[in-house]
Amino acid sequence: MSSPDASRTQTRADVADFEREPLWRRIDDRRDRFEPRGGILAPWPDDRTVLYWWRRRTLRAWWEDVTPSALTYGEDGDNQVVGFVAAVRAVADATPPADPDNLSGMAIDFDHYLWRCRSIRQVTVSSSADPARQLTAHCLAEQAASPHQVAAELEDVWLRDLRYQRWEAHLLQITPASVDLHVATMNSQGGYYITASIITRWSGNAEAPTEAASPVRTWRSG
Repeated sequence: MSSPDASRTQTRADVADFEREPLWRRIDDRRDRFEPRGGILAPWPDDRTVLYWWRRRTLRAWWEDVTPSALTYGEDGDNQVVGFVAAVRAVADATPPADPDNLSGMAIDFDHYLWRCRSIRQVTVSSSADPARQLTAHCLAEQAASPHQVAAELEDVWLRDLRYQRWEAHLLQITPASVDLHVATMNSQGGYYITASIITRWSGNAEAPTEAASPVRTWRSG
């Protein structure tokens, strides 16, 4: 006895039922650029027609024309924060974010070098499609380490081992119970940029050692 589906036939939709845009054309590998398979280089726009390759008349890819996500770190009125955000925005406006392969390589480096900090006892690195914070490293500090010791080690490993030599900016935020290092770097002129945050706490809700300094914010770009 044949199954009910045996008598069904599959037919291809009649192309006459669809309207083709006058300027539609086939993909041309010499001029059309696409995100890598499984990768997202920028949040997709609400207007998906922006993704139509046949409508583009420049050699720029669609993600290079997307406004970067908002960069926010702490209080808007903090001059150190404002300076850092302005520096990163200037680079993000002219450079695309790293693709998934390059971002994966940087994530491996974060995991490797942060573990080498004597004041850090646990590191977890995660990635995101958000160009404003592509990598986040959550760290647990040694109980005996002071916030300034942690900050000095994180800043040193960032500048010595992790940043690209072309350009970097970083914002260091220190409180008696936390050390946050927000960073950005660009590999080359016209290349790509990477943004990241290194969030350091002491175990659970435990406070940092009593000799911790008062809250401090510093930033650098260059």
